[in-house]
Amino acid sequence: MCKKEKSTMEEKSQSLIPLKAKLWIVMGINDMEGMIYAFCTTRQKAEKAVKLLEPEGLDNMLTIKQAQLEINNVCLNGTNIEI
Repeated sequence: MCKKEKSTMEEKSQSLIPLKAKLWIVMGINDMEGMIYAFCTTRQKAEKAVKLLEPEGLDNMLTIKQAQLEINNVCLNGTNIEI
């Protein structure tokens, strides 16, 4: 499990994520398929995460995808329900 950096978390708590936002997910491909490395609020932040991860042995092993569900939603019987 990753440790949270206090200064970063304090700064981030000042910004609000829109309720209708979808997360951007940095995930592995090929042999790393199924591994999730980051959840981000924007594509730009996901791209920054990839740049940080690639030098750590993950070069050409990552992809960015947008989550299908919006934040604070659950898919139940094919219907998106805000929670």
